[in-house]
Amino acid sequence: MLLLMDKALGLLSPHICKGCGKVGSTYCTRCIFNTIKRNDPICLYCHQPTEQNNLCDSCCKKHRLYDELIAVGPRRDVLMHLVGDYKYNSELESCRAIARLLAVRIDGLHLDGDIIPIPTIPSHVRQRGFDHILMVAKQLAKYTNLKVNNKMLIRTDNTSQHTLSGSERKIKIKQSLALNWRHGNAADTDTDKNKLYIPNTAIVLDDIWTTGATMEQAARLLRSIGVQKIIGLVVLYQPK
Repeated sequence: MLLLMDKALGLLSPHICKGCGKVGSTYCTRCIFNTIKRNDPICLYCHQPTEQNNLCDSCCKKHRLYDELIAVGPRRDVLMHLVGDYKYNSELESCRAIARLLAVRIDGLHLDGDIIPIPTIPSHVRQRGFDHILMVAKQLAKYTNLKVNNKMLIRTDNTSQHTLSGSERKIKIKQSLALNWRHGNAADTDTDKNKLYIPNTAIVLDDIWTTGATMEQAARLLRSIGVQKIIGLVVLYQPK
């Protein structure tokens, strides 16, 4: 509904592509494909060049949480403004552009499984009026054969990570991101685990990779209940 309203308003005040200035969308099709074409993947941990994935063999063996890590590009220039205006300025049309960037980025990788969006903290959802990651996940599902599963993870508090250091993020996220059991709070018994649908493959979606703490906690939780394959998918990563 929000995207339909934004599209209708766009007829009165057309969006302008942040990349080339073309009228019609916040990031046009040509700029989307050019962005992916220019992408030179690096490992999100050690920042060394990689081939197609964003996780080198050495870091994959070291962390052992992911089967793959995939990012669109660094958090700078046009991409930074695209995501920032979507999140903080309610530029909802950019949801489609971000989802298409992700869809083009993973095209040809033959991914399957459930898209599991990292849940936004409740206070931010109330402030913005929408869950920005969930909206991107739903739009991405329309461009791919994947399905959205937003029932696996929940936020347990309203703590924002923006002002925390890397070490503080790792500690705090363990307290604020949890599994969402079908009948209430998480527990560790086999009976409780049987109440939760467990996909074979989870594509964990987030907007920005800064320290990797949030994605790591999500992957750790999903591994603990038996998810066999975990793919981390992010729009932007923080440059070194």
